[in-house]
Amino acid sequence: SGAKSSIGETIIFLDGDNLVEPHFLDNLSECMATKGCVAGTFRTLPDSPTWKGSFVFWALELIKCLIPRPFGKSFVRRDIFNHVNGFGDNIVLGENAEFLSRVKSLVKVNSEKFSHINKPIFCSLRRFEKEGYIAVLFPWLLSYLGVKGLYYRTMSSIVRSKE
Repeated sequence: SGAKSSIGETIIFLDGDNLVEPHFLDNLSECMATKGCVAGTFRTLPDSPTWKGSFVFWALELIKCLIPRPFGKSFVRRDIFNHVNGFGDNIVLGENAEFLSRVKSLVKVNSEKFSHINKPIFCSLRRFEKEGYIAVLFPWLLSYLGVKGLYYRTMSSIVRSKE
């Protein structure tokens, strides 16, 4: 509903635990203008250089680049978002992979460019450390593979349940 209520030409989807660098919007604007990108994903790295976090995010980036089904933090031009009718309201976990697959298909049909932006954004490892890497990654894997109806715990619900 936030995306539908927004007014900008480009919609960016990040999570509350993501950090961006000061020139994030300039970098995105430059990519869209010079490379003709109309939608895509962002390289995501851990916010602290632990070996587990670095390995996990390296593996996720490898999957993003090698497998044609996109996922993760993303951007899309508004007319494309509207044309694919946004996110599926019935999907709780994995909605970004399903949405981005529809976006990528439309972009390809229109002979436009879907990109993976290499200038990184950063993700907090707090959830991974609190819940455990397997507990976080396994549902993500299932949702990426198309399993629907998975429950998704927010960080605020995790913090409340630990208190």
